[in-house]
Amino acid sequence: ASDLTLRQADLVIGMTRQHRSAAVALAPRLVRRSFTLKELARIARQLQLDHDPTTSTSERLRALVEEASRHRTPWWSPPCATSITWNGSISTTTR
Repeated sequence: ASDLTLRQADLVIGMTRQHRSAAVALAPRLVRRSFTLKELARIARQLQLDHDPTTSTSERLRALVEEASRHRTPWWSPPCATSITWNGSISTTTR
């Protein structure tokens, strides 16, 4: 996609993180509106947004992008993180 096309985009979906990164490098303002396909699908499943039949597909997609941006987890987060607390002894909590 061209730089102009990207700058005008409401949503960018890349197949890989490298695709997403390349798009954001060309148009940094897209950082909150660009996702990998897998990431957007995972977030959409988690959000379970209401499918109001009176709203258009574009309105529902716009709402999904806004919510997905807020619920994004950094790609470097482990799927199951362990926190370590020091209070004289070590205790771990898995979330």
